Amino acid sequence: MYPMPETFGIAYLSGSTMQTLFRERDRVNDLVFLLEPGYIYADVEERLKPRLEQYGLISIFSRADQVSHAILTMELQGLEGSATAMPLLFLSIAGVILYILLKRMVEQQRGQIGTLKAFGYTNGQLIMHYLSHALLLGLLGGLLGGLLGIWLSTFFTEMYARFFQLPGLGRELSYRYLWLGIILSLIFCALAGYFGCRHSLRLQPAEAMRPAAPPPGRRTWLEAWALYWSLLTVQGKMATRNLFRNRQRSIFTLIGVMFAFSMMATTWYFRAITDFLIFDQFTRVRTHDLQLSFSRPLSLPAVERELGRFPGVKRFEPMLEVPVTLKHRWQEEDTVILGLPRDAYLHNILTAAGERVEPPADGLVLAEYLAAELGASPEMELIMESYLLEDPIHVTVVDVIPQHLGTNAYMEIHALGRLLGHGSLATAALLAVDEGDISLLRERYRETDTVAALEARGELLDKYRELMASFGSMQYVFAVFGFIIGFAIIYNSSIVSLSERQRELASLRVMGMTPGEVLQVLTFEQWLLSAAGMLAGIPFTITLMYALSLAMASDLFSIPVIVDAEMFIVGLLGTALAILAAQWSLGRRMRRLSMLNVMKERD
Repeated sequence: MYPMPETFGIAYLSGSTMQTLFRERDRVNDLVFLLEPGYIYADVEERLKPRLEQYGLISIFSRADQVSHAILTMELQGLEGSATAMPLLFLSIAGVILYILLKRMVEQQRGQIGTLKAFGYTNGQLIMHYLSHALLLGLLGGLLGGLLGIWLSTFFTEMYARFFQLPGLGRELSYRYLWLGIILSLIFCALAGYFGCRHSLRLQPAEAMRPAAPPPGRRTWLEAWALYWSLLTVQGKMATRNLFRNRQRSIFTLIGVMFAFSMMATTWYFRAITDFLIFDQFTRVRTHDLQLSFSRPLSLPAVERELGRFPGVKRFEPMLEVPVTLKHRWQEEDTVILGLPRDAYLHNILTAAGERVEPPADGLVLAEYLAAELGASPEMELIMESYLLEDPIHVTVVDVIPQHLGTNAYMEIHALGRLLGHGSLATAALLAVDEGDISLLRERYRETDTVAALEARGELLDKYRELMASFGSMQYVFAVFGFIIGFAIIYNSSIVSLSERQRELASLRVMGMTPGEVLQVLTFEQWLLSAAGMLAGIPFTITLMYALSLAMASDLFSIPVIVDAEMFIVGLLGTALAILAAQWSLGRRMRRLSMLNVMKERD
């Protein structure tokens, strides 16, 4: 699936040069078609097959079924989804933060607004004044964010060019997306600015010039919890009551912490699941050291004689790979049946519990994703078509097993050969050999025309790890995003709360509380909200994992949902670190407050 440049390469020559080198004229082994506008692959498939079978047609498939195209398309679709969801998420959070800040600014300037209205200023003029703040922030933020995105695109482009081996792929400056980002930023900021100031601007001048009435105090439901309430200090009780005085802000903070927690936990989940997929595939399923893929199906006895006499081969098992089309009702899927020996040890078929399943001689074992796409379950009959079969045949589903990389069907190798009417054949061989003998085998079969490829499991495992390491940086980027979300929400919520209650907090200082005790009023409120947000983040993360697993499932791989405590611990630690950073910044700001100036201020 992922060829290594060190051992595999493709060279391009003109057709005339190829004919001269290989002394073959007017011969081809692949045909590529372009469809006219208005036609799809299904329209021409059945017409092409009978026309090409007389020339030795092996198979015909659409571009969508090519592995390389499928991998690239899947990645592009994932990028498209991320490029849509992530900006909207961050712009929404930034918009709510701006809404809270502007709403507080308007409340603080309530008296000035009333005076300006009394002098004849209209609501439209006042709204435009506050909207100018929001639009200026949107313009600057959109411009800086666009420039930062252009800079970051260099690293992502290089990573994808290296991963997919795409020649000539380079960074291009897109003014379209730069302007689109700025416009989206302006729209979100304009909406936040309008909704943040519209309520206070509706007031009549006389009413606006009076201070706003404080929110009514009422007994909270937490106060009815006697054990909890008795354990609280004075600061804790003040913080708990304040949560219910500003419910909108509290709900926003809780949701923001939930998102931050989920982003960090999900990031660790993908890191862990990548390791799990590689470990599962290369230590439990594929236990061979070497795979020889033949250029054509070979007689099974001939393969056994050849490999059985080679020194250093401790064990070998033949494998028959047959491309087929499986049909069930109106569902149809192209896949590959793997024929394995009944006592196969070098390629294991495993249940979800890790128990080995013998390849059946009287039916097929299907991968879960393949069975789901066909709507098939054990004891159901499927129709099987293949270029090796003259007519379609019926096969029974014996079992369904989880398979995370690829989607195959399995059958006992001799039974599969008999089913096809071609006797005992093998298209590949799995070998258990000493590491030092791999180079000898590679040298032995380098020039032979019967071996198309020689794949060492250790080299392939190293390649997978190298490729996954390329995407490790993206996981850290999402973790940083989660940290920034948590920090921004907690910090801005705290700053607004400090601005609203600075006279109250200064009064506590005058009454004898230390700066640390006064700070506890705000920090306890933050920790209480954050604890609720992280608890809500646990079921939200699990739901997100199931949604991502369903969305990302394909013929190439499926992501299992594995819930463990480690990812939640990482989410907890990351969120707690963001909260501590926000509280440290808040503490510095509080220590700079002048009690004298605060007490002199009028609301």
